[in-house]
Parts: sequence; C-alpha cells; structure tokens
Amino acid sequence: MNQEVFVITNPQHGWDCVCGVFSTREKANEYLKFIYDQNSGDMEEEMSLEEFIEEATYIIHETILK
Repeated sequence: MNQEVFVITNPQHGWDCVCGVFSTREKANEYLKFIYDQNSGDMEEEMSLEEFIEEATYIIHETILK
C-alpha cells in the first residue's frame, strides 16, 4: 500500500532540518500558517505567508511511502 506524505524541511536548521511530516498537503499548509502566525509579530513589515515561507527557506517535499 502506497501512502503520499508531505515533509517540511528548513535547511537553515542544519543537517536534521525536518520540521514536520504530514499525510495531507492541507495539514502541512496549516503547520506553516501556524509558524507564520507565531513569527508575524517579529516581522518589521507585513509579509504574506508565501513570502515568509520563501524567506525562511521552508520547503514542502511530496513523496510516496511504500
């Protein structure tokens, strides 16, 4: 049985850069939204979620587990 999973990484966190593993893209997006909300008070200017993810170097990898 194959299962699609989404892994979030951030290379700035070092060699063990996995931040989360999720079974759906929606959950992965919710996680990144949570991280954004937690950090938005520290941002000097308004930044969209997409801009934050790109600047913070978060990456969502899509993969299949067999």
